[in-house]
Amino acid sequence: SVNGLSNVAEDDNRLARSALRSGIVMLATTAAVGYSLQLALELSDLFAAKALVICLLGLTLLLASLPAHLPHRRFGAANQVTMARAALVALLFALVGEDAATLLGWSVVAIATLSAALDGVDGWLARRQRMASAFGARFDMETDALLILALCMLAWQLGKCGAWVLLAGLMRYLFVVGGYAFDWLRHPLPASTRR
Repeated sequence: SVNGLSNVAEDDNRLARSALRSGIVMLATTAAVGYSLQLALELSDLFAAKALVICLLGLTLLLASLPAHLPHRRFGAANQVTMARAALVALLFALVGEDAATLLGWSVVAIATLSAALDGVDGWLARRQRMASAFGARFDMETDALLILALCMLAWQLGKCGAWVLLAGLMRYLFVVGGYAFDWLRHPLPASTRR
């Protein structure tokens, strides 16, 4: 029994180290790509720092929730792909408030397209490696929701649509708030491939 607890603690440490290594790579990559975009698009001096802070905040939340939700001993390739998508989303959020130069719109399209293209890869990897988990599905879903919110904010900022588009980006979070008012919204949905 004591040996079993020791093994669980060792597995949690191994998992945390694995996730932290992936997180450090994500932060370094975000800093490098953010700085490159900052120079190439002549963005504000704070752009790369904003992207890095957003990534760091996301990584902190991820590491805090990891032990309670992930049943595997390592972070896994699927979660690493989702983490890469989260870094792309951080870059999009960092673009909010930047001057709407000509290339800014195309940069949003390129980053969002790459993130969307990777969206199918993480689930495929998780199933292929037999590492699918509720944690991974939730991580993927929250990354998708943040991507939609960032794109809605940027569409409004770039004058592509009115402020109403922000409601589309906030739908996930309005649903969460609704769950506090209506208990039935917090229950898991039945499994469905169509959904």
